[in-house]
Amino acid sequence: MNMQVSALREQHQHYMQVRARLFATPPKPKHLIIVETPIVFAAIPEQRAWEREEVQQDWHVQQHDRRLAEMAANSPKVYLKDRCDEIGVSYAEIIGAGRRRKIAMIRHQLMWETITKFGMSYPALGRLFGHRDHTSCLWAVKKIEALNEGRAQ
Repeated sequence: MNMQVSALREQHQHYMQVRARLFATPPKPKHLIIVETPIVFAAIPEQRAWEREEVQQDWHVQQHDRRLAEMAANSPKVYLKDRCDEIGVSYAEIIGAGRRRKIAMIRHQLMWETITKFGMSYPALGRLFGHRDHTSCLWAVKKIEALNEGRAQ
């Protein structure tokens, strides 16, 4: 057993020399040096009631915050929902698969408004309006432009 310990010691010494050559730094000591840091007390100002505990906001404040977050994330979608409310048609009908003439005409008008206001691509417009094909959006926008030119003359 004594031979094994001496062989291991020689191997360890060899590894220490190789490490010293490669890294040019001595190995870290096995004992730690503990330095005590001074404790500093800082004066903490008294917290206000709304910072100390969670305050329930009114429903309209929560809705306003949600709307601001939604506008920051996807403003064309917010615009589309607002226009649906103004027109008096549900958002679900506009992005749905319905093909009634009244709904389709309003959908085409909203596609034209959205693309002229936001300058979106036709594939992005199709995704906004219920994952429609870009050619459907292109056709709808061209149709409304033709109708507007006919009314102007």
